[in-house]
Amino acid sequence: VMDTVQTRMVYDALVALNVPQDFAPQLQREMHYMSIMYRAEKRGVLVDERYTRELQSTLQHRIDQDLFYLRSKGLDNPNSVDQVVDLLETDYNFVPWEFTPTGKASLNKNVLAVLALAGGLQTETVEALVRYKRNVKWKGTYVDRFLTSADIHGFVHPSINTMAARTGRSSIQGPPLQTLPSNDPMIRRCLLPPKKHSWYSLD
Repeated sequence: VMDTVQTRMVYDALVALNVPQDFAPQLQREMHYMSIMYRAEKRGVLVDERYTRELQSTLQHRIDQDLFYLRSKGLDNPNSVDQVVDLLETDYNFVPWEFTPTGKASLNKNVLAVLALAGGLQTETVEALVRYKRNVKWKGTYVDRFLTSADIHGFVHPSINTMAARTGRSSIQGPPLQTLPSNDPMIRRCLLPPKKHSWYSLD
């Protein structure tokens, strides 16, 4: 509701300043952009099925390895923050320094990174936990989705929302190609450029 209210307030402020209200050029530009993105959706992106299935198997093997190790340390459910905190406090004298709004100990990525770099007995356990979480996410969010959402020709057709983000930028989902990991090429290698074309990564 507040988005609409604030938009109206901006509009009223512009009217008071006698700002021209002709938004036709912006609308035409946006509609043209939408047509380009629609063609991109329809065209899709080719998935390297052989590589992606091999990666799916590799990630599952790594997940199983880390899960076996973590359970040997007494951590039955690595996704349970309470269990992880209890393990760290009991076995490694962990003293929380960041907390959630509800007052529970936080184990966000920054906290885990500090614990992994701090050295000591907890390092191996924390590194295994970080790997486990990362591989579970990458396999479920990207690799599995590439394989299950591809059409009979091996193409995925993500939904490109040209004005869905509150910042005014586009967003991509199903699968989320806009958030592919940038620090490791293994996920990006699942996708192939069209014939006689190449991928370029620009920032």
